[in-house]
Amino acid sequence: MVIPPNIDPHKLSIGEKIKLVRESDGLLIELLENEIVKGNLYLGGCASLVSLPNGLKVRGYLDLTHCTSLVSLPNGLKVRGYLNLYDCTSLFDTDDRIAVQLSLINKTQFLLAINFFIAMLFSIFSFFHTHAGSMVI
Repeated sequence: MVIPPNIDPHKLSIGEKIKLVRESDGLLIELLENEIVKGNLYLGGCASLVSLPNGLKVRGYLDLTHCTSLVSLPNGLKVRGYLNLYDCTSLFDTDDRIAVQLSLINKTQFLLAINFFIAMLFSIFSFFHTHAGSMVI
């Protein structure tokens, strides 16, 4: 997608650039090349997002959930928070070229966390169901 001629990217704030990227379903991602996002960057659901621009740095969390067309991450990607890659089904190349300070969340980790949560809920439910008759209020 080409940036509309009436828009000068140099005059846009980072917030305006992010909004345009989301509204374009990720097609205007080049607006974020060499940008530093000082907070969280939520691009989840941008199904047309194929790649991220070089030089992108995110000082918060980077959410790329359900970016099903994303095939690679750029060299030098830096994320201070979590990098969530859940359901990035076309992404196969996640190596040490990226720096993630807190944690990389991928599909396997997400499913393990959900399974653990369900098991905990089941245990709590079972406890109350078993002891409901003997509890004194």
